Parts: sequence; structure tokens; C-alpha cells
Amino acid sequence: MKAHNQKIQGSLQVIIKTARALNQILPWTIAIFTGGQLIVSLQPYLTVFLSARVVDLLSTHAEMKRVIALIVISGAGTYTLIFLGKYFDSKRNVKGLDLYWAILWRMNRVLMKCPYSEVEKTKIRTQQEEIIQAYRMSGYGPWKIPEIMMELISGCVMIIMSIVMGGAVFLPVQGERVPWATVVMLALTVISVIVSVVSQRQLLLLNQQSIGDMGKIFMKENYLLSYMDEQKAAKDIRIYQQQNEIIGQLASAFGVFHTFIFQRGKKEARNLALRSCCAQLLTAASYVIVCVRAVNGEYSIGAVVQYVGAVVQLSEGIRMLASSLQMIQIQAPFCKKFLDFIDIDEHSEQDEQKKTGQKMLAPENVQEITFDHVYFSYKKDGNYVLRDISFSLHKGEHIAMVGMNGSGKTTCIKLLCRLLEPDSGTIYLDGTDIREYTKESCWKLFSAVFQDFQMFALPIGENIAGSTTYSQERIMKSLDDCGMGAWIKKQNKGLSQELFRVNEDGINVSGGESQKLAIARALYFNRPFIIMDEPTAALDPVSESEIYEKFHMLAKGKGAVYISHRLSSCRFCNKIYVFDNGELIQKGTHEELVEQKNGKYRQLWQAQAEFYAKKKAIQKI
Repeated sequence: MKAHNQKIQGSLQVIIKTARALNQILPWTIAIFTGGQLIVSLQPYLTVFLSARVVDLLSTHAEMKRVIALIVISGAGTYTLIFLGKYFDSKRNVKGLDLYWAILWRMNRVLMKCPYSEVEKTKIRTQQEEIIQAYRMSGYGPWKIPEIMMELISGCVMIIMSIVMGGAVFLPVQGERVPWATVVMLALTVISVIVSVVSQRQLLLLNQQSIGDMGKIFMKENYLLSYMDEQKAAKDIRIYQQQNEIIGQLASAFGVFHTFIFQRGKKEARNLALRSCCAQLLTAASYVIVCVRAVNGEYSIGAVVQYVGAVVQLSEGIRMLASSLQMIQIQAPFCKKFLDFIDIDEHSEQDEQKKTGQKMLAPENVQEITFDHVYFSYKKDGNYVLRDISFSLHKGEHIAMVGMNGSGKTTCIKLLCRLLEPDSGTIYLDGTDIREYTKESCWKLFSAVFQDFQMFALPIGENIAGSTTYSQERIMKSLDDCGMGAWIKKQNKGLSQELFRVNEDGINVSGGESQKLAIARALYFNRPFIIMDEPTAALDPVSESEIYEKFHMLAKGKGAVYISHRLSSCRFCNKIYVFDNGELIQKGTHEELVEQKNGKYRQLWQAQAEFYAKKKAIQKI
């Protein structure tokens, strides 16, 4: 019993903490929901109480003025509460929709604000998906907290008011030898409570048990629907005639979901019927007892109205209180997941603020970046993806990083940009440990075009500048420099042209055009170091070489890092670093590395030369 009470207490604490979090996300939410419900819960009791007084006055042939006055007061009070209830109801509808999006926004903010190392893990996205699916499947999670609190308040108010206004029915009257009425009413009340608790718990457990299986079905269904909506998939669907397969998979998912809904509906109907029977028995018993006592002259006619009305509400109040307490226990784990999730960025922000208070801003005119025996692993288990990496990048120097897929080049770039932190070893900015500076000030040193870069469904100008305010002259120069000047002039809306067809005004761009826009974005920010992490993979070798050579000229005076699988694009670099299996195994100019007969770079160079020679020969045929 003690353990059960502790569990309820712990669950209640989680719900209260979640309610506070919701109030921070969207102020006054809980007040609007609970305040309106308090008024709605009180309204029937005011109506019953005043109606009973009117009946008493009429039965005693009181003055008509008193009767009319009480009727007016009764009507005014009732309609005032009804009006306030409707007002809060309309506010609640708006707040409910706002809350839905506000919670989603708060969770997406976690993905935006948390450390990049957390974003790279699948765990954080899985956590978010589990929270959303639990709500969509069975209404579990933070979105449901206002409703639970409404039901809890209603149940408590209804029980208290029912006891205050109708408690006399449960007590024996003077001269009654055997308190049969008390025994009957208490017995029926206990039965009603037990039936409400058991039936409600069965439904809640059914929902809870279904979340895992149904969640997987929902995820698969969402994937198939998004796949069907994806424009890129339209060609494959038709060429490989996948229509029937996809429709069949969807039909199967819908069939499982329909079965679940049907089974839940049957159980809900059965439990509702059982609860209704108990409530009707309690109501019928109260009618009999009150009427018998009224006939014996122990109750007035008005008291009959009051007591019966109060007992009828008591049964519903018990059900609501039992339901809310059970729901609190079931909702608590899902709310705890939500609280843990939103704590990710709060803790990271607090930690960063503590560290930032003791840190400096990185100098804007950095001359040298040095890696000194750097090691890094993603899982922090000693399985290093980079081992003992040491090199320097000077301002004005252009270097290339080459190697096979998975050799560690992109991870090295993420460390350079300070998106990740080394496990051991040190990265220096002009001889100072990079960790002495704030992350934000370090990020401002780099313009990067990653291999998985993203453009957004925004106007072209905002995509490049990352802001609604920008210099049109600088953007046009950036577009001209990357070969997109003529293209932008053909667009009807110029820099205001939206990308991607999320609406009728948007335009789709090719892979090559998108990559050039990403390069224009890097040029626009004009930062001291530029990184090109295979952004031209979608271009043909000639176009890629042209862009790299032009970029080499545009980046004159800046530090630049190029990553490309096409070694011919890196010949102009001051130094080339060769990565293999997480290690930096060679460094030097193109000419120096080609001369190393047993070197990895020479092997890669010869392999590519042979490939292009064969390709050229085939084209001639």
C-alpha cells in the first residue's frame, strides 16, 4: 500500500512538473483549462440548489415576490456561469490548438539548440518520434495534461459538492432502527467506484499495450505516405510498378489499425454500459430513499430535488476522479520522457553559459589552425574514427583532404569547425586551445559547403543570407562568382523567388543548381576559412574542376579546405593530406605525392587515371 501511494505521489509530481513546463511554453494555458472547468463543474450544483429553494417556496405558498426574486437570481446565476463556461470553452479550443504546435515547436527547438554531437545520434530523434507517436496513437504525453487536470478538478469538485448537498441521504434519519438506506447507498457507491476503476483501467491498459505495436505500424504507414508524396520517388514507383505493393502495404496497416479501433470500441461500449447500470442503480436507490423519507415528512419537496440531483452527480464525480488518478499514473512515464527530452537543450545551454562566462571570443583574424595529436570516436568506446591527427592550416593556404569513403575526412572537418570535440589531443587557434573560445565565435570563422548541405523552402535571398535582411549587391556578386548570375536574372521574382514547390510560387532546382546556390551562400558570408566537403559530387568532372579552380581564385587570401574524390580537382592546392582508415598517412603537394611509388595517393591517382582513360575509349567506340 505504501509503495502504491509513493507511486501515485511520484506520478503526480511528474504531472505537476509537466504542467509547469507547459505554462512556460504557453503562458496561462493551465489556468484557462482548469478555470473554465471549475466553472462548468459548479454550474449544475448552483442550478439544483436554487431550483430546490424555489420548489420549497412554492410548496409552502410563500409570497410571489420572494419566488420571483429567487427565480431571477437562479436564472442570472445559472446563465452567468453558462456564459463564463462557454467563454472559457472557446478560449480552450484556441489554446488547445496553440498548445499542440507550441509543444512541437519546443521539441524541435531541442534539435536546433542541443549540441551537434547529440543531433548526429539517432537516439534523440527516436525519443522525439516516440513522444509524438504515443500521443497520436493513444493520446499519451504532455498534450493531454490540461485535460487530465480538468477531469481531476471536476471529479474533486463534484464529489465535494455532492457530499455537501446530498450527504444527508447516506445518513440514517431520527427514529430509524436499522440504517438500511445508509447500507444500500454505501454499498452501491462502493460498487460504482470499483466498476469505474476497473473498467477505466482496462481501457487504459489496452491503449498502453497497443502503443508499441501500433507505433511501428504508424511509422511504417507514415513512411509509405511520405514516399508516395516524394516527387523523386514518382519515377521509381511507375518504372518498377510499385503502386500495387505500396497500396497493399497501406491497406494492411489500415486493416490492423481498424481491428484495434473496433476491439477498443467494443470494450469501451461494454464498460460504458456497466458503468451506466451502476450509476442508474445508485440514482434509483436515491430516488426511492429520498421519496420515502419525503412521504414520511422527513424531507421537504425541495430537498428531494437537491438530494437526488447531488447523488446523480456523485456517481459521475467518482468515475472522473478514478479515471484522472489512473490516467496520471499511466501518463507519468510519457510525460517524464517529454521532460527529459526538453531538458537536453536546457542543460546544454546552462552548461554552455557556465563555460562561456569564463571563455573568450575567438579572434576574427586567425592566422593558423593546428591539430595536435587529435583522436576522436563517435561512441566514446575507444573505437577511434580519427587517430593521432596532426597538421596545420594557415590563412591564405589551400589544402585538400583525400581518401576512400569512411577514411575520416568529413569527421576531421567537423572537428575543425568545432561541431565536435576531440576525445584527446588539442586543436589550436594561433597557439591557443580552441576550447578557450566560445563555440559560436569559432563557428563564425568558417563558411562551409558540406556534402549533405541543405537549402530551404524560402526565397533565394534568404537562403543565401540566412536572414530576411541582406545586401542584394553582395548576394548578386556571390551568385555571379559561382556561375548563377544569369540564372537568377531569369527568375521572375529574382532574389524573392521561393525554392521548392511547397506552394504554387516555388520552383524546383537541379542538383547542380542547388550546389551552386550553396557555394554562393558560403561566399556571401566572407569568412576567413572556407570548407568544400564534396559539394560538387552531382556535377560532371569538367564542371567540378572549373568550379574548384574558380573557387580557388575567389578564396585567395583565405584558408581553404577541399574534399573531393576526384584528385584532379585538388592539384592546385598548396598541400594534400591523404587519409586512410582514420589516420593521416601522407602529406605533400600533388607532384610530391605522385612521386611516392608505394604511396596511397599514387595508387588512387593511377586508378582514377585508368578509369577515365577506359571511359574515354568507350565513348570513342
